[in-house]
Amino acid sequence: MATPSVALLNNQNGSSFNVPLHDYQAFTYVAAGAADNDDVATITYKLGGSGGTTVATVTYTYVGSTNNIATATLSVP
Repeated sequence: MATPSVALLNNQNGSSFNVPLHDYQAFTYVAAGAADNDDVATITYKLGGSGGTTVATVTYTYVGSTNNIATATLSVP
């Protein structure tokens, strides 16, 4: 599997990775382990500000000690 790029995540290359309309993003970071290098663990997208409704979550996994992204998964409730 190819490593996802920012362009693909932002749908600039024709991917189907579309994040629904949102006005707020909350980030969590990997706390420990091989990817513990301020790597993003999740991005939660909300509509209605920080206390609004979650419209999507992107979850990242990393490749061992390289800290390269292994997967990026979009979940929509």
